[in-house]
Amino acid sequence: MKFPKISLLLIVIVFYGCLNISENKKLSLEDSLKVAIKDSILQAKKDSIEKAEAERLAYLNRPWKLNTYVDDYGESTKDKFIKTTTEGYFSNSATTKDYLYVKVFVDKDGAGIFLHQYNKSSSPEKFIGTATIKMKNEAGQEIKIYTAHSWNQSGGILIQNFTLVKGAETYDFLRFRNFINKSVGKIKVVIYDEYSSVYRFDIDATGFTKEYQLIYK
Repeated sequence: MKFPKISLLLIVIVFYGCLNISENKKLSLEDSLKVAIKDSILQAKKDSIEKAEAERLAYLNRPWKLNTYVDDYGESTKDKFIKTTTEGYFSNSATTKDYLYVKVFVDKDGAGIFLHQYNKSSSPEKFIGTATIKMKNEAGQEIKIYTAHSWNQSGGILIQNFTLVKGAETYDFLRFRNFINKSVGKIKVVIYDEYSSVYRFDIDATGFTKEYQLIYK
């Protein structure tokens, strides 16, 4: 049996019209609420996962981290400190703006600054004579500290409080710690030695106070 062409065309139009009616059928109020609740729950779970991941990354990337000193046997002690690392550059009579890797330790009694020239694995610089440390925060506040003390025999600059004679106490460490504590964002640091070497780098003060408090726990 053959259908006229016009009849076939009408059948096709009616068929697709029925499909569109089915597809465009409106959801009931109850079904709409179910879909809305489901979408809301899924979005809340997604937001929670994204927030947790952002917090995890922020924690891992925090500039200051709590550490524990080790003894001569490489075993952890009860003495805690916080540490940050940064990069900068140094200049002296032999080079200009060469790579500098810096580690800064802060504990209950003092602070150490370790300057590694050219690469991270080089030995920290050991100053002969006095080091001058200048610091400036984003608020424009500045301090200057002089020290002739080494962290240990391997090098590093030690910043501490000490008394030469009664009535002549110096509180360099307290000034150093309190300056970072009250600062926000980046702190510019410049260190000079007695032989015209200059070391420049930034310290991020973010999270310093919170992390430092963990030393006493």
